[in-house]
Amino acid sequence: MGKIFDEITPELCQWIEQQKVFFVATAPLASDFHLNCSPKGGDTF
Repeated sequence: MGKIFDEITPELCQWIEQQKVFFVATAPLASDFHLNCSPKGGDTF
């Protein structure tokens, strides 16, 4: 399950910077559209 943060703390920023790849996802409010989930960072893909 995902977590929602109000801000990116210095500790969270350090953790994010150490990740080789992460995913960014968006979803529309309407239920008849698709989710968009994309890998970001690194040259893993």
